[in-house]
Amino acid sequence: MNMLKICLLDPTSMFLLITLLFLVIFYIKGSNKRSSFKVPPSPTPLPLIGNLHQLGMGNLHRSLMRLAEKYGNLYNIRFGYQKLTILTGYGATKDALIDQANTFIERFVTPINEAGSEKLGIIFSEGELWRQMRRFTLTTLRDFGMGKKSIEEKIIEEVGFLVNVFKSYNVLLVQEFLTLVTQQLLDLLVVLVKPVLIFPGGETKSILAGQPIQPQNTLDTATANIIAVLLFQQRFDYEDESLRRFLTILHQIQKDKSSPMVEMINALPFLKFLPGRHKRVMDQTKELMAFLIPTIAKIRKQLNENDVTNYTEAFLVKQKEEAGNPDSFFHDKSMFRLITELFAAGTETTSTTLRWGLLLMMKYPEIQKRVQEEIDREIGTERPPRMEDQQRLPYTKAVIYEIMRFASVITMITRENIADTHLRGYFIPKRSHIIIVLLSVLRDKTYWEKPDEFNPSHFLNSEGRLVKREAFLPFGAGSRVCAGQSLAKMELFLFFTTMLQKLKFQAPADVTDLDLTPIHGQICFPKPYKLCAISRE
Repeated sequence: MNMLKICLLDPTSMFLLITLLFLVIFYIKGSNKRSSFKVPPSPTPLPLIGNLHQLGMGNLHRSLMRLAEKYGNLYNIRFGYQKLTILTGYGATKDALIDQANTFIERFVTPINEAGSEKLGIIFSEGELWRQMRRFTLTTLRDFGMGKKSIEEKIIEEVGFLVNVFKSYNVLLVQEFLTLVTQQLLDLLVVLVKPVLIFPGGETKSILAGQPIQPQNTLDTATANIIAVLLFQQRFDYEDESLRRFLTILHQIQKDKSSPMVEMINALPFLKFLPGRHKRVMDQTKELMAFLIPTIAKIRKQLNENDVTNYTEAFLVKQKEEAGNPDSFFHDKSMFRLITELFAAGTETTSTTLRWGLLLMMKYPEIQKRVQEEIDREIGTERPPRMEDQQRLPYTKAVIYEIMRFASVITMITRENIADTHLRGYFIPKRSHIIIVLLSVLRDKTYWEKPDEFNPSHFLNSEGRLVKREAFLPFGAGSRVCAGQSLAKMELFLFFTTMLQKLKFQAPADVTDLDLTPIHGQICFPKPYKLCAISRE
């Protein structure tokens, strides 16, 4: 092709040709780099796409775990034209996040997350901005009760509301009886008559069998109300439409971020002009922040600097204090991003873990029964469980830990190292993009006896006492360990134990098998399911 023909190309063809040449040059330049240090092994990449042909888009972590079987727990891949260093298993993860915590302290941010976050907040920020926001957030949330008795009381109160919502679905046959008797008569029958009716053909059905319901919205709202108390000093009604919309968008964003199209854009960002889910992610991220506008505006208007009761008020006070500082990080964009992250993170991961927990209790009713027997024996049925009861409930705690391990709600985390370093004998240059497959840590065959099975004995010794497992890292590790882990642990214990104290969970009568196959993504969801919540009182 001579220069005249090139000049006659249409603009689109010219753009694609220039892009192709750029990528080839970039690839050759990167491939020709030589180092005197030993570098991690890697599968052979192809020009332009790197190792994308070996990765399952939409199920990336599984592909990375499969490659680790051949290349080891530390290896490199080309994700498009980006070089990534992959860590799998507990040993490699510990070496980086715990033993070199101050080196692997920054976060590698994908193009989609960078565009959506502008590197504000806590999750995707870095440097001094991250340090100030994390320090302020941890201090402030602790001041308002995170990990303390005051928030424990709020959680106990909220789980009471949650149990009542589940109980409201206890009468399976209400609709059938409304045509025959009044609701008042039905209530009387439940009290005075044996709660089993005989239907034509001799079939018996329990009035108190429990109406099948999907637990997602209920659990989402309950966990959202806990973080809302800390952020805004308010709670939402279980039928609040604006909150429902927020949570629906939140779930959709998580699913979209793990879609093949979005992962392709992360690998080849120059393709972002194409239509696809990545554009919806951007629009919905803005909608999440818009949900907070009226709440924050109301708090700003009513702010009393002498009576600060929640995180948002504390941020606004700090913002006023630094009003004369042109380099201050305490501005409105930072506040909106922080609160969006905290509200989303404080809701979705805890709610998803609880959904996994109820599904697993239905799948393994013998485990559910043993948990309830321990709760009944050690606490009784009258008073609600409290954090001080943890030492008396080793089996229950082991079940909660095993739910967290088995579910592995967060499948991958990312890091960057701030300096050249060596890891497991390999040279890792400064600012390498690191992916840690957290699922591989929680399913590491060298540390867990039955890694792919749900087995509470992973956390119990031969005497039935709770034991710590070093490979149990559901919240990550190191300097960027989840900031809200103390709150999450408290919520999981109090929600789970109270629900099982008051309710028995079983699958609907027409469900013969409960599917534990997850919906994988950045967050690992159980497949949608229904349950019957039967009062134990």
